[in-house]
Amino acid sequence: MARKNSTSSSHPNDTLIDAPWRDEEKQESYECPECGKDAVRWVQSDIRLKDGTFIPALERMQCSACGENLFDLQAMKRISDARGKKSSAGRSLKAALGDRFKRMPD
Repeated sequence: MARKNSTSSSHPNDTLIDAPWRDEEKQESYECPECGKDAVRWVQSDIRLKDGTFIPALERMQCSACGENLFDLQAMKRISDARGKKSSAGRSLKAALGDRFKRMPD
């Protein structure tokens, strides 16, 4: 389970996490590639991506200044898996509806 850290963030639901990186790396802040501020830290929180995909308790790096998210390979795998489940659910619905499934007119 993730260990909460008392370091504050502009995102109140985010906490620092225990990840597979060295403790020193987890505690450091890094420069944000988006806004340039030294405010990128490890967090773990629920996230809804721009395409609507929801991932609970996703470990990632996030800028507390601008909100930019940075994903490592482990986070990208969880995102890919969540998107795969989302698209396979749509295919299953289409298969179940068969001929009744019609595309809405443009």
